[in-house]
Amino acid sequence: MVLEIVKSFNLEPVSFKKHKSYFLCNTKNKTYVLKKVDYGYKDIILANNIKSFLVKNNFENIDVFYKNYKNMPYQTYNENNYILTDLIEDECINYNNEKIFLEFIQTLSKMNNKLKKTYLTSKSSECLILNYSNSLKRIVQIKKYIHKQSKISEFDVLFLKKNNEYIEEIQNTIEFLQNTTYEKHKKIAIENKSISHNNLKKEFIIHSQNKIYITSFFETTNNYHFTDLVSAILSYVDNCKNPISISKILDIYIKHNNLENEEIKIIYAMLNYPYKFIKICNKFYSKKMNYVPNYILNKFQKTIERKEFLKNYIKKIE
Repeated sequence: MVLEIVKSFNLEPVSFKKHKSYFLCNTKNKTYVLKKVDYGYKDIILANNIKSFLVKNNFENIDVFYKNYKNMPYQTYNENNYILTDLIEDECINYNNEKIFLEFIQTLSKMNNKLKKTYLTSKSSECLILNYSNSLKRIVQIKKYIHKQSKISEFDVLFLKKNNEYIEEIQNTIEFLQNTTYEKHKKIAIENKSISHNNLKKEFIIHSQNKIYITSFFETTNNYHFTDLVSAILSYVDNCKNPISISKILDIYIKHNNLENEEIKIIYAMLNYPYKFIKICNKFYSKKMNYVPNYILNKFQKTIERKEFLKNYIKKIE
């Protein structure tokens, strides 16, 4: 199977072996990676077009797709889609290494700058104000649901103890956004077909040979360029024991992708929104569990405990 797929990319492999979730394919000259992806051909073609756009605009910190004999960036085998890329030694980003993290912010800034204006149509992003308003309604629904139960769990107790704080926080965030030029920037982003990566998980940020690579462009949206920065900051604060100041992060980012004062206000509002609290609550209450797994309860407690730290950290935006 592997041999047949690799040959469809006009390569003659000398050997190949399974490694993690992909295959390492060795030719006489170099090693390639063959990977099955759970995306349709339209998603793969769009991801390839975004990467081609970046390379054309002198941004090469990505894993480029190779073309098959039909000049397509994927090969279908038994109804599964496969992509072929160069081997990038997969050492995921270390958030506790300040130098590496700041290199990532610099790389992200350059990428966002290149993708501010494209000809590429991706999925449209949701309206933040509408999304936040729906979260507010969801919290109220959950509260009513708990009060109807004859027995409540530890998770319910924690939720009831803290839900009013989060309701107030979301209301303040919505009000703050409404007093910014958020709608204007969203409209500009859509008109310019600005692309946001939208999936900056740790495993998609690779540090290899003193260079940062950003991979997996399958979840992109037409969105404001600074959305990825918000995601990066939140992941960093969650995974770093002693994070550097947010002002320093913004200073590095602005060197390659300028942010207007109003955009910084929008970033501040987005950072204030309790993403993790909402995500965990939705996951727990949508499944209507009869018991609370320890890992979910611990995650919920940790999220609540980190709330004050994150709030104080964000306040340092200057």
